[in-house]
Amino acid sequence: MNPAKSWATCVAAIISTLAPTAFAAQIGIVGMTVQVKGAIAPGDEKAFARAAKSIRTLQPEMWITDLDSSGGDVDTAMAIGRIIRAGDGAVATTTACSSACVLVYAAGVRRAGANLNVHRVFFSSLKPGLSQTQVKAAYDAELERVRVYLKEMDVAPELMSFMQSFSPEDMHRLTSEEVERFGLGGTDPIYDERKTAAAAALYGLSSYQFREKSIEAKQQCEKYNSDSIYRRHAQEQIDWVAKGGTQDSFRQQDKDQLLAEVQAADRLSDECRNGVMLAIPMSEMHTRMERANVLCEKIRAGEERERCSARVWRTGG
Repeated sequence: MNPAKSWATCVAAIISTLAPTAFAAQIGIVGMTVQVKGAIAPGDEKAFARAAKSIRTLQPEMWITDLDSSGGDVDTAMAIGRIIRAGDGAVATTTACSSACVLVYAAGVRRAGANLNVHRVFFSSLKPGLSQTQVKAAYDAELERVRVYLKEMDVAPELMSFMQSFSPEDMHRLTSEEVERFGLGGTDPIYDERKTAAAAALYGLSSYQFREKSIEAKQQCEKYNSDSIYRRHAQEQIDWVAKGGTQDSFRQQDKDQLLAEVQAADRLSDECRNGVMLAIPMSEMHTRMERANVLCEKIRAGEERERCSARVWRTGG
């Protein structure tokens, strides 16, 4: 027998025991998100790919995967993660995302979550009698695969050594500071650079100019922010209930007015922001945006419609 082949076969067999056996996760579309609930098992990547394909036809610009998982099979988690990253998907966890689930979470180009739990790589089962050298070779190989994956996801390399500090029996919940330090928070930097360049091109700006003008627009257009309308609406609802009214009657009475106010504020905010970007007064920007709505109305594709609108904003027709 070829000693090299025998050694490789042994290492591969040991690596396969790193993946814990588990029932398949519940994967499906809930509302406008893909939900992954439960332990991740081999084969789940196929169900996830189907769900991701379906949600992207409904919401191609930004689709979200909601994670509620204790972990599971490492290879499957990385396969799901690569599907998310290839499709510019976002991730969120409102409950808990632990162990291999964190590998899926790392793949999101945008991430939101407060309960991420990590530990070192471990074997779910291991054949007794193997030498220290054999087990170490297999373990190092698995560490390298996970390390390569995390690098693909633009996560700080320090995360790997940090995870290795915690045993499987004593998982560590990442603090908000650690989430940011290891590159697991907010928006992936490579995705942000791509999107910034694309947005800047719509206005005929460089990325640097776009970022500078974005800061200016945020300062100048804050007064049109619809968040203040929602806050006021929430307070009015509290006051209404305190005076003996019901929430249902309040919603029925006020929802049309709220919607109209928010839409008006959002329109003014867009006119202000676009005006700042193009150095055009809001009154003229309003006219150009109305014209763009008419001229680009029949274009359905998101990016193509954006380009059409931007041409009208810049040139006026």
